Amino acid sequence: MNAWKFGLVLALLTWTTACELTDSPEPVPAYLHIPGFELEPTPGLQHGSLTQKITHAKVFVRTPGSSEKSLALGMLNLPITVPVLKTGPVEVQLIPAVKANGSSLSVREYPFYEQVLLQTTLEAATVDTLRPRTRYKSDSVFEFIEDFDDPDNTHLFSDDLDGDPANTLTITTQDALEGRGSGLFLLDGDHPLAIVATERIFELDRNTQLTTYLELDYRNDVHLEVGFFDIINGVELPDFPFVIRPREEWNKIYLDLTDFVLQQPDNPRTFRLALRATLPLEDSTQTARVLIDNLK
Repeated sequence: MNAWKFGLVLALLTWTTACELTDSPEPVPAYLHIPGFELEPTPGLQHGSLTQKITHAKVFVRTPGSSEKSLALGMLNLPITVPVLKTGPVEVQLIPAVKANGSSLSVREYPFYEQVLLQTTLEAATVDTLRPRTRYKSDSVFEFIEDFDDPDNTHLFSDDLDGDPANTLTITTQDALEGRGSGLFLLDGDHPLAIVATERIFELDRNTQLTTYLELDYRNDVHLEVGFFDIINGVELPDFPFVIRPREEWNKIYLDLTDFVLQQPDNPRTFRLALRATLPLEDSTQTARVLIDNLK
């Protein structure tokens, strides 16, 4: 066979093989729809309210009894419908995640919520809806729970530090989130500043409490600052590292205090929790409210 005939045969062979590869049917995925999590009570654990804002889930899919590696679908923003290149019986692992400090750049697995394992059967081109239910881990430790439901209208943030006895954190039933009431700062031109702290001094062991969060629900017309009076060598040092933006409707935030607990060499870490709200000068003719609830 001369050279040009050999080249023609080779070209035809290559073209035929490529067509066969191209004509192979594409795999048809199944689909998982995850609308969101529900938070349910943990038996035997005093955890307070069940408000939650689980915005993401880290998801893995595997075939039960198989030695193959789990298929990682990634950190998914909920609600979502996601394709899965698997069919038949599967086990789906869902790890709840939140926006730490309210930031979309800090989506993290929440260490105090249980992961969820669900079993289902996937079919190609079919959407299967999962409704995961999680709860607080039974070994979670709550240093305090403030839900503003005390019948005597007392609460943890009773130390008024703004020098204005007419302006402090009160309990209100108007627009309360749930229960008997919610905490309220009421600011105006005559009372533009509110600062309160806990009477209680917290002591956290840096060797055992490696992950620490503060949860709270809020609804605020002005910025709400959350911080500490850090006690070092008997001296209280104010620090307000968290600033929560105004929200017209009730919202929830998970503040990561881990770095604060670990960054000082003193052990135990000793501090008082504090809240601060300020009415901007340009709004001095207005009235602003800051509502809070379910701090823990």
